[in-house]
Amino acid sequence: MVLGKGLYIKKYQVYSPKLPLSFDGFRFIFISDLHGKKYGKNNTKLLEMIYKAKPDCILIGGDMVVGGISRRCKEGYRPLSKETVNTSIDLIAELTPKYTVIHALGNHEEKLHPALWDEYKSKLKELNVKLLDNEKFSFHRENDDCIDIYGLSLGKENYPKFRRNKLSLDSVEEKLGAKGGNYTILMAHSPLYFETYSRWKADLTLSGHLHGGIMRLPLVGGVIGPDFFIFPKYSGGFYTENGSNMIVSCGAGTHTINLRVFNPPEITLVELKFGEKLHGN
Repeated sequence: MVLGKGLYIKKYQVYSPKLPLSFDGFRFIFISDLHGKKYGKNNTKLLEMIYKAKPDCILIGGDMVVGGISRRCKEGYRPLSKETVNTSIDLIAELTPKYTVIHALGNHEEKLHPALWDEYKSKLKELNVKLLDNEKFSFHRENDDCIDIYGLSLGKENYPKFRRNKLSLDSVEEKLGAKGGNYTILMAHSPLYFETYSRWKADLTLSGHLHGGIMRLPLVGGVIGPDFFIFPKYSGGFYTENGSNMIVSCGAGTHTINLRVFNPPEITLVELKFGEKLHGN
């Protein structure tokens, strides 16, 4: 249930002097935490919003599905998980003929039943999706300029409930290696480790996971995260630390707590700009 307006596009412009001039004006849609939600039949409303935005590519930040295992099912996974996998694949199949689609993992992809995860990966491969499981994809222009896009898979240990773990820089570098010299976008599903992402020198981090804090309050932001800590620091919006920027999507869907109060579902449109100015709106 959503108390407030329905799905909308949250728009940002992100400026950096490190951005190659050929990428000035580069636009992408960032989708996170869809969790199998449908907007219109076959997600036609969501697709129409994306087409109207005219992005250069699509970045998926994880939790397109609902993971988890139920021993009561002979297949070993919940029917809901299978349904959300199908919804995600159907949506992506509509996008890949028009756009490069780059997909990182969230905690729900990481906890899908192995057989279902193998099926999901196989379908994504058939659709030529760039699946980044601790990997890098370089987006090139004709003049050999490029930007690097990384997908960091945090692992189940970094999504605890009722406690906070630390993520070390060594752990990130073990998975991704040292950051190169190109302008770099890091998709890392949980925003709680932004300090570490900034130390890794990500130019722009894209996160989600917190669903905007379920309910949002003026001047406060989100109220509670999935780890059950109240007033999470990075619940949704634009953040800057140590010269590194982060956009946290409030997410396009829900699961478990199917409630959003003053917290409409969103997809994100980001335009990269060459220069010094930094702002989000």
